[in-house]
Amino acid sequence: MKIRFFTLPLLLLFFLSSLQVSAQDPHLSLWQYAPHYSNPAMAAAYNGQFRASFNYRNQWFAFLGNNSFQTMHGSFDTRIQAFGEDYLALGINAMTDKAGQSQFSQTGGNVTASYMKLLSKNNHYSNRVQYLILGGQVGMAQHSLNWNDLTFSTQFDGEAYNPNLGTGENFGNQSFTYMNMNAGLMWYGVFDDRLSLWFGGAAQHLNQPNVSFYDGTTEALFMKVSANVGGEVPISGSLSLLPSLLFMTQGPSFQVLPGVGIRYTKDEWQEVALRAGVSQRVVGKYDDSIDVDATAVMAGIEFQRLTFAANYDFNISSLEPATNRRGAFELAIIYKHPPTSLRESVKCPSF
Repeated sequence: MKIRFFTLPLLLLFFLSSLQVSAQDPHLSLWQYAPHYSNPAMAAAYNGQFRASFNYRNQWFAFLGNNSFQTMHGSFDTRIQAFGEDYLALGINAMTDKAGQSQFSQTGGNVTASYMKLLSKNNHYSNRVQYLILGGQVGMAQHSLNWNDLTFSTQFDGEAYNPNLGTGENFGNQSFTYMNMNAGLMWYGVFDDRLSLWFGGAAQHLNQPNVSFYDGTTEALFMKVSANVGGEVPISGSLSLLPSLLFMTQGPSFQVLPGVGIRYTKDEWQEVALRAGVSQRVVGKYDDSIDVDATAVMAGIEFQRLTFAANYDFNISSLEPATNRRGAFELAIIYKHPPTSLRESVKCPSF
């Protein structure tokens, strides 16, 4: 048992180090609850005066402890009427991600703007609307790490690790900053109180900035392209299905996340609804094969202005013998300030 206890973290670190680490973004299983991070066009798609959200993810804590992969994201947006029943949404978001023994971190913030164009509205049924949304982001980001916390094979003296031996490495900068640009497009249609459909796509890191830690060298941050689709379908007087699908590709890697949720509410609950769902993450591996990486299980509650959601990723990939299915914990909180007039009220789908 002692041998296994010490071996599992080593197996995990070996697996992670064998991946093609090529300047890629962190991911979230509760991606619908991080609208600015998923798609800039989603910054406008809510009903209310303004909205604030917070997301937290902790992956591999069971093995890496304080060196686990931790991601935090927060956003704020507000919407104003533009022309007729079109709207302009403005917002900001910030993200920080820290991973591994080197404490490699990605920190950044963006200013978001999106425009909602009314495509159609049925005057006899106010719930029936269609909108097209175009969104964009511009911001700054920083990458950093601590070279001093890393160990190298050249520091092995034949019997054990010896910190007095040279690393044989020519260390570069500890941190650097760069500009970032993103864009997104989204369409949605609401056809009844609990019947809707939406789809969209986004391209992030359009400028493909240089993220090399070494002066005089170039390592472009791969553009990330994503597409998503979802909706709500009533199956009874109180119960709805929430199917969704996310596809992302960045450089040599890709990820597919199909999922389905249920939403349960009753009229007498007064703006209270329960949610539960499951999704399956499929990824492209470093050797160009495909692996079923994790099963994500979530539960949530909508309580008037607040939405809470919690998620756990059960690892079922080829790493499962080492992880014992332990993966990542994730939390999301969204606050929506209700509209005070019909001009501030926009019918939107349930994500």
